[in-house]
Amino acid sequence: MATVTEIASGVYRINVVLPDRPVSYSLFLVDDDSPTLIETSFAAVFDEVKVAVESVVDLKKIERIVV
Repeated sequence: MATVTEIASGVYRINVVLPDRPVSYSLFLVDDDSPTLIETSFAAVFDEVKVAVESVVDLKKIERIVV
């Protein structure tokens, strides 16, 4: 399950636990005039990450992805 935490105004940390691994992974979303997703995570957790990002911003509005 992914969790979303606003860590600064308009800046969100999305944290997801990788299946079958004792670690979690974080990516970041900056929701401003040009929404930016920083990191994309792993295919194994794509659905969770997608839902988490959509809880903050419409995917169609994301203008930049930093990998």
